[in-house]
Amino acid sequence: KSTIRQLIETENDRRFKSNEKLGKRMLNRMRNWPRLQFNLNLQGLSLQDTLPQEKTITLYPIPNFSTGGSVTSIDPSTIHPSLTKLAEKVSKTIDLEIIGIDMIIKGPLTQPVANWQMPVNQKTLNKNLSCECRIIEVNSDPGLRLHDWPNKGKPQFVAQKILQSIFNLPISTNN
Repeated sequence: KSTIRQLIETENDRRFKSNEKLGKRMLNRMRNWPRLQFNLNLQGLSLQDTLPQEKTITLYPIPNFSTGGSVTSIDPSTIHPSLTKLAEKVSKTIDLEIIGIDMIIKGPLTQPVANWQMPVNQKTLNKNLSCECRIIEVNSDPGLRLHDWPNKGKPQFVAQKILQSIFNLPISTNN
Protein backbone atom coordinates (compact mmCIF):
# COMPACT_ATOMS: atom_id res chain seq x y z
CA LYS A 1 0.00 0.00 0.00
CA SER A 2 2.95 2.34 0.62
CA THR A 3 5.19 3.89 -2.00
CA ILE A 4 8.90 3.05 -2.03
CA ARG A 5 9.61 6.52 -0.57
CA GLN A 6 7.12 5.88 2.24
CA LEU A 7 8.65 2.46 2.95
CA ILE A 8 12.11 4.03 3.16
CA GLU A 9 10.85 6.79 5.46
CA THR A 10 9.14 4.19 7.68
CA GLU A 11 12.37 2.17 7.84
CA ASN A 12 14.36 5.32 8.62
CA ASP A 13 11.96 6.14 11.47
CA ARG A 14 12.32 2.57 12.79
CA ARG A 15 16.11 2.85 12.64
CA PHE A 16 16.09 6.23 14.39
CA LYS A 17 13.88 4.94 17.22
CA SER A 18 15.97 1.78 17.56
CA ASN A 19 19.20 3.80 17.68
CA GLU A 20 17.66 6.16 20.24
CA LYS A 21 16.49 3.24 22.41
CA LEU A 22 19.92 1.56 22.29
CA GLY A 23 21.75 4.85 22.88
CA LYS A 24 24.03 4.23 19.89
CA ARG A 25 23.75 4.32 16.12
CA MET A 26 23.37 0.79 14.87
CA LEU A 27 22.03 1.64 11.42
CA ASN A 28 22.31 4.79 9.31
CA ARG A 29 19.35 6.36 7.58
CA MET A 30 18.87 5.96 3.84
CA ARG A 31 18.73 9.48 2.42
CA ASN A 32 20.39 10.09 -0.90
CA TRP A 33 17.22 10.50 -2.96
CA PRO A 34 18.94 11.25 -6.33
CA ARG A 35 21.09 8.10 -5.98
CA LEU A 36 18.05 6.07 -4.94
CA GLN A 37 16.04 7.41 -7.85
CA PHE A 38 18.85 6.56 -10.28
CA ASN A 39 19.17 2.97 -9.03
CA LEU A 40 15.41 2.45 -8.93
CA ASN A 41 15.14 3.82 -12.48
CA LEU A 42 17.60 1.13 -13.61
CA GLN A 43 15.09 -1.40 -12.22
CA GLY A 44 12.16 0.30 -13.98
CA LEU A 45 10.90 1.81 -10.72
CA SER A 46 10.54 5.19 -9.03
CA LEU A 47 10.20 6.39 -5.43
CA GLN A 48 6.49 6.94 -6.11
CA ASP A 49 5.84 3.31 -7.12
CA THR A 50 4.08 0.81 -4.89
CA LEU A 51 5.70 -2.61 -4.89
CA PRO A 52 3.80 -5.86 -5.20
CA GLN A 53 3.74 -7.77 -1.93
CA GLU A 54 6.93 -9.83 -1.28
CA LYS A 55 8.85 -8.09 -4.11
CA THR A 56 12.47 -7.33 -3.21
CA ILE A 57 14.36 -4.40 -4.73
CA THR A 58 17.92 -3.10 -4.57
CA LEU A 59 18.21 0.47 -3.30
CA TYR A 60 21.98 0.68 -3.76
CA PRO A 61 24.06 -1.59 -5.98
CA ILE A 62 26.99 -1.46 -3.54
CA PRO A 63 27.09 -2.51 0.10
CA ASN A 64 28.01 0.46 2.28
CA PHE A 65 27.21 1.15 5.91
CA SER A 66 27.19 4.91 5.42
CA THR A 67 24.42 4.66 2.82
CA GLY A 68 22.12 2.62 5.05
CA GLY A 69 23.56 -0.88 4.67
CA SER A 70 23.93 -3.24 7.58
CA VAL A 71 27.11 -4.87 8.89
CA THR A 72 27.71 -8.57 9.38
CA SER A 73 31.02 -9.41 11.02
CA ILE A 74 32.98 -12.49 10.05
CA ASP A 75 35.30 -14.53 12.21
CA PRO A 76 38.86 -13.33 11.45
CA SER A 77 40.16 -16.89 11.81
CA THR A 78 38.20 -17.84 8.66
CA ILE A 79 40.09 -15.32 6.52
CA HIS A 80 42.97 -16.74 4.51
CA PRO A 81 46.37 -15.28 5.55
CA SER A 82 46.98 -14.04 1.98
CA LEU A 83 44.11 -11.53 2.38
CA THR A 84 45.66 -10.32 5.63
CA LYS A 85 49.07 -10.04 3.96
CA LEU A 86 47.52 -8.03 1.13
CA ALA A 87 45.96 -5.62 3.65
CA GLU A 88 49.31 -5.31 5.46
CA LYS A 89 51.08 -4.61 2.14
CA VAL A 90 48.60 -1.82 1.36
CA SER A 91 49.06 -0.37 4.86
CA LYS A 92 52.85 -0.37 4.53
CA THR A 93 52.71 1.06 1.00
CA ILE A 94 50.57 3.97 2.16
CA ASP A 95 52.57 4.15 5.43
CA LEU A 96 49.60 4.07 7.80
CA GLU A 97 49.39 2.09 11.01
CA ILE A 98 45.65 2.58 11.43
CA ILE A 99 43.84 2.06 8.16
CA GLY A 100 40.52 0.90 6.84
CA ILE A 101 40.68 -1.09 3.63
CA ASP A 102 37.43 -1.78 1.81
CA MET A 103 37.58 -4.82 -0.43
CA ILE A 104 35.24 -6.67 -2.72
CA ILE A 105 36.09 -10.34 -2.68
CA LYS A 106 34.87 -12.92 -5.15
CA GLY A 107 35.36 -16.47 -4.01
CA PRO A 108 35.85 -18.11 -0.63
CA LEU A 109 37.58 -16.07 2.11
CA THR A 110 39.24 -19.25 3.31
CA GLN A 111 41.24 -19.62 0.09
CA PRO A 112 44.35 -17.72 -1.03
CA VAL A 113 44.14 -14.61 -3.14
CA ALA A 114 44.97 -15.66 -6.68
CA ASN A 115 44.64 -12.33 -8.37
CA TRP A 116 44.14 -8.85 -7.03
CA GLN A 117 45.19 -6.67 -9.95
CA MET A 118 43.55 -8.06 -13.08
CA PRO A 119 39.80 -7.75 -13.72
CA VAL A 120 37.69 -10.66 -12.53
CA ASN A 121 37.68 -13.22 -15.30
CA GLN A 122 36.10 -16.65 -15.06
CA LYS A 123 39.07 -18.16 -16.92
CA THR A 124 41.54 -16.95 -14.26
CA LEU A 125 39.32 -17.69 -11.26
CA ASN A 126 39.36 -21.22 -9.94
CA LYS A 127 36.46 -21.09 -7.48
CA ASN A 128 37.73 -24.12 -5.60
CA LEU A 129 41.28 -22.90 -5.13
CA SER A 130 41.31 -19.13 -4.88
CA CYS A 131 39.50 -15.84 -4.52
CA GLU A 132 39.79 -12.55 -6.37
CA CYS A 133 40.06 -9.30 -4.46
CA ARG A 134 39.50 -5.69 -5.43
CA ILE A 135 40.54 -2.89 -3.11
CA ILE A 136 37.90 -0.24 -3.66
CA GLU A 137 38.78 2.26 -0.94
CA VAL A 138 41.45 3.00 1.63
CA ASN A 139 40.52 5.10 4.66
CA SER A 140 43.08 6.95 6.76
CA ASP A 141 40.38 7.63 9.36
CA PRO A 142 38.29 4.45 9.34
CA GLY A 143 34.97 4.14 11.12
CA LEU A 144 35.19 1.66 13.99
CA ARG A 145 31.55 1.52 15.01
CA LEU A 146 30.64 -1.06 12.43
CA HIS A 147 33.29 -3.46 13.78
CA ASP A 148 32.55 -2.93 17.46
CA TRP A 149 28.75 -2.98 17.06
CA PRO A 150 27.90 -5.04 13.96
CA ASN A 151 24.25 -5.60 13.13
CA LYS A 152 24.93 -9.35 12.88
CA GLY A 153 27.81 -11.48 14.11
CA LYS A 154 30.26 -11.05 16.95
CA PRO A 155 31.88 -7.68 17.75
CA GLN A 156 35.55 -7.42 16.78
CA PHE A 157 36.45 -4.76 19.43
CA VAL A 158 38.73 -2.97 16.97
CA ALA A 159 38.81 0.27 18.98
CA GLN A 160 40.04 -1.63 22.04
CA LYS A 161 42.71 -3.43 20.01
CA ILE A 162 43.93 -0.13 18.53
CA LEU A 163 44.22 1.46 21.98
CA GLN A 164 46.01 -1.62 23.31
CA SER A 165 48.46 -1.39 20.42
CA ILE A 166 49.07 2.36 20.83
CA PHE A 167 49.67 2.11 24.57
CA ASN A 168 51.44 -1.26 24.35
CA LEU A 169 48.92 -2.94 26.66
CA PRO A 170 48.35 -6.68 26.87
CA ILE A 171 45.40 -7.89 24.82
CA SER A 172 42.51 -9.02 26.99
CA THR A 173 40.98 -12.38 26.16
CA ASN A 174 37.54 -11.42 27.52
CA ASN A 175 36.23 -8.34 25.70
